Amino acid sequence: MGEYATLREKWYAQKRYDLGNNKPYSNSEIARDIILKALYRAVRIEDKDTSWASYSDPFLHEVENDWGTAKAKAVRKLMVKYIYRIFEKYHTKGFDMSGHEIVTEVFHEAEPRGEMPSAYYGPGGYNADNYKD
Repeated sequence: MGEYATLREKWYAQKRYDLGNNKPYSNSEIARDIILKALYRAVRIEDKDTSWASYSDPFLHEVENDWGTAKAKAVRKLMVKYIYRIFEKYHTKGFDMSGHEIVTEVFHEAEPRGEMPSAYYGPGGYNADNYKD
């Protein structure tokens, strides 16, 4: 995670969930981050460069095997919408999570296709013209 020095030049290995002063995040902040990481793993696609998706979540993979790719894609799309609602609740001014991997790798991927909840797009809603090259 890195290292940092204190005022007395004592070096510490920086721990996960360290505010940078050898003090931890609050229990609530740690819990939120762990929950969002688990939700991210549930919808992560392992190999995006293939014609078929390789889901890292065993349950979503099982849906794909049992019911087909179209069903798995539809379920994943719905999962992303639910996860966004949870994200909105946890993402606060006091605990900014805008750089979380779920935003950069899941939400930004679904955004141009109009797959996010309407609240994500703001008052004007989704407009495909905004995403043309």
